Amino acid sequence: MFVLTLFFLLSLKYDYKSRVYAYIIISFLYGTYSILSFKIPLQKFTTVYKVFTKEVYSFGLPYLAHEIGKYIILISDRFLIKHIFSDKEVGLYFLPFQIALVITFFSDAINRAFSPYVFSYLKSKNYLALKKIELLYYIIMIVSSLLFYFFTMLISDFLFVSEYKEVSFLLKFLCLGFFLRTCSTFSHNYFQFFYKTKFLGYITTLNSGFYVVINYFLYIKFGLVGGTYGLIIVSFITLLIIIAVRKYFFNKIKNSPSN
Repeated sequence: MFVLTLFFLLSLKYDYKSRVYAYIIISFLYGTYSILSFKIPLQKFTTVYKVFTKEVYSFGLPYLAHEIGKYIILISDRFLIKHIFSDKEVGLYFLPFQIALVITFFSDAINRAFSPYVFSYLKSKNYLALKKIELLYYIIMIVSSLLFYFFTMLISDFLFVSEYKEVSFLLKFLCLGFFLRTCSTFSHNYFQFFYKTKFLGYITTLNSGFYVVINYFLYIKFGLVGGTYGLIIVSFITLLIIIAVRKYFFNKIKNSPSN
């Protein structure tokens, strides 16, 4: 998508639309490939669909609420900053914001690589291996987040030019906030495996609302740095809630007579 964005931006001069067009094209290609990769006869596919429709919707719809909640957290700052300050501050804030957001991309990639092993260990009830792989995930995220932060500080003169230098200090708070957010990502595997995605939906939806409200007051009191405080607070609260809920259901299932 990055290459396609550059093509639209540099060759066709589509300015800000370049990213939108690239995203639409890549999404269409992924969707087309996914449909064509189903090597199931239409009649058999229809039968399977009818059998699993309820299960699919009960699993997927709550996860949709979870994704919408994440999206609200990502975009609400734009509206709050524009409403409280101005368009200029939106641009200033979102340079370090977008840079720090890279931490979550790396976290998603690592978690998806680990997910098959997590599901396998949960299925085989290999709880020792589960603890080891979770510890490995946290070690990787701690090390990678620190390396990323120090690397961006080394090249900060290239990343933050002219008036953007005044917001470079926000990067450390944003990196911490997004790191705390990635700490809850691993637990999503448990909710998915035990078909408890509705709780992810509840947690993220409620926290996204709380995020908007608390950030409104933090922006007024502290300025742009208030948004980073809100991210840290909400990410930490989300982490605590998700771990507590995960632990409750996991222990309940693990200690059930059938296990």
